[in-house]
Amino acid sequence: MGTDSLQNLLRGYGIGIDELVDTAAIASGGGSTAKVYMLGARDGWIPGLRFKVLISTKEDVGCIEKAKECGVPCVVVNRKSFATQTAFNGKIYSVLRKHRVELAFLAGCNQEIYGIPGIYIPNNHPAPKKTDGGKGMYDIMAHEHVLLRIKDEISRYPHLINAVHRTCVDHHEAISRDSNKRGMDIGELLTTVWVDIPPYIINGLMDGSLELRPAAEALQKHVMKYEYMSIISNAMMAAQRVRDAKKYGIRIGGFEAG
Repeated sequence: MGTDSLQNLLRGYGIGIDELVDTAAIASGGGSTAKVYMLGARDGWIPGLRFKVLISTKEDVGCIEKAKECGVPCVVVNRKSFATQTAFNGKIYSVLRKHRVELAFLAGCNQEIYGIPGIYIPNNHPAPKKTDGGKGMYDIMAHEHVLLRIKDEISRYPHLINAVHRTCVDHHEAISRDSNKRGMDIGELLTTVWVDIPPYIINGLMDGSLELRPAAEALQKHVMKYEYMSIISNAMMAAQRVRDAKKYGIRIGGFEAG
């Protein structure tokens, strides 16, 4: 996008060209979610972001190629190369600091990222984080957990087979505002996008015509549309939180020292 076009777009949102937020994404897999952020920043449909780097927590995964496609520098910080989670996070800090990042999206990141003072770290979880979040609940596993929970409920209360079953996309802060808490998916909830599950998925799971993995893959594909749509508005709001934090002296991101 040309400078004049970008300035006109930002002006429509009340954002000055000097208020672009330096942004990163941290990913662990194929990079489809990270690509939404990177393309959105590049092409202007997520206005207000200036993408500086993508960090991959694994080697030889799709997000690395996605970064190249989007013209974003990529740094691999392979978790397996570090003896401890703290050492791994120390390297994450140094990369983000080097690129002067103010906003870092967790985009399919399966590692626990600790708080970093002055860097806002939001996450999107493709399932209710309260019941289907936490360690190990990423990618297809989150959708499997949702379906197993619903299957168990229907098994105990058969009349619920005819109910409208729902999942959601939760956008939340990755870091708890309570400095005594540490873990995955425990930050404060920002927005929830509820998604009705197509009945054929639940019916197929219950009558045995769909195994768990194919049912979860179908659910993932269905939820992904809502996830990508909601990423756009939530990314814009995350950038605005960073701008407001700088303007009003609000502490963000690092609720515990890294």
